[in-house]
Amino acid sequence: MYQEGSAEITVAGHICLDVSPDFSAIRRDKLSDILTPGKLINIGAAQMSVGGVVSNTGVSLTKLGIKTALTAKLGRDEFGDIILSILNKTGANIEIKTVEGESTSYSIVLNIPGFDRIFLHNPGANNTYTADDIDFNQVAGSKLFHFGYPTLMKTMYENEGEELVKIFKKAKEAGVITSLDMALPDAASPAGQADYIKIFQKLLPYVDIFVPSLEETVLMLDRAQYLRIVEEADGRDFIKTADLNILPQLGQTLIDMGVKILVIKCGSKGYYLKTAGKDQIAKLNLDDGFAGRELFEETFHVENIKSTTGAGDVSIAAFLASIIRGYSLEDCAREACATASLTIQKSDVFSGIRPLEETLEIVKTWERDPVVLPEGWQYEPSEKIWYSTQDSRFYK
Repeated sequence: MYQEGSAEITVAGHICLDVSPDFSAIRRDKLSDILTPGKLINIGAAQMSVGGVVSNTGVSLTKLGIKTALTAKLGRDEFGDIILSILNKTGANIEIKTVEGESTSYSIVLNIPGFDRIFLHNPGANNTYTADDIDFNQVAGSKLFHFGYPTLMKTMYENEGEELVKIFKKAKEAGVITSLDMALPDAASPAGQADYIKIFQKLLPYVDIFVPSLEETVLMLDRAQYLRIVEEADGRDFIKTADLNILPQLGQTLIDMGVKILVIKCGSKGYYLKTAGKDQIAKLNLDDGFAGRELFEETFHVENIKSTTGAGDVSIAAFLASIIRGYSLEDCAREACATASLTIQKSDVFSGIRPLEETLEIVKTWERDPVVLPEGWQYEPSEKIWYSTQDSRFYK
């Protein structure tokens, strides 16, 4: 049971060290002009930062004023020491296990001007993560348990998600609200070919809040449709190619599988939200304003995007923080989309984050990037939000 002074949210899951060499002075027409065997290229200093959901969402929650515990698994090595040194400065409660004989996960991020980023990734200790790496006494002292990126952690998606189901079952037995975020795997990889329908059927009854992206959702629920959209996109943004008409069906499928509050992140288009009925919402100690809802929040206009790295994780932090602080579902969605839009105006993950109250003031006069939704949706000018005709508030 949550006690005053303990962490309000425990964040668990994937963590890694990102090493990003400075290529800003490099100008070449072809990638092969740079990455050529035997060639010496002078570059700038490397930046090191902590990546993954434990850092991105966990530290964001701390910056939003939420007492947060971070739990993950590292190797007992130099990269692990660097991660702990960085996280110990954040003000979060660090409950991270270090293991002899394991390597700490890291990524080499090649951000070369004129080219998409290239990630050289070692999953390290994330691949051997199990329920035994989580202190469920810590979890029981929280209000909410958030887990992220199981698709990047081998033990989480193999054996039809057996270990992931175990984690969420134990978290529910601890009496907390549970939340799950995904990461998009390579469709051709073992993670991308896992049977997520079977995994979700076992897992989602124990997941209260589910916050995948549209791309992840389509891949996991309808692989054939995902591959069709990717082919039609022909290298363009998946979100801009996908038809938002598919959202209600995807949403109902996941609610039927057991999710209580569903968010599907739609990138530059916004946030789709759908919730379960009163009986299910009451189990989370939330008011009826969260029951039977279906709405869509547009993104806020940003003229100069500096970096989208971590924006989805930061938006989730704002959404979860807003729920913990008792905001309405509409304001939770606004906080999430606005915080993401503030984040992408900065080159780093955290410096755009503002207090929840300040962000709600900012959005009153902030222009949105409008979307046009099909029949079955109605835009409410007073709320500046789209309501489905199936939404319980729409019918009141």
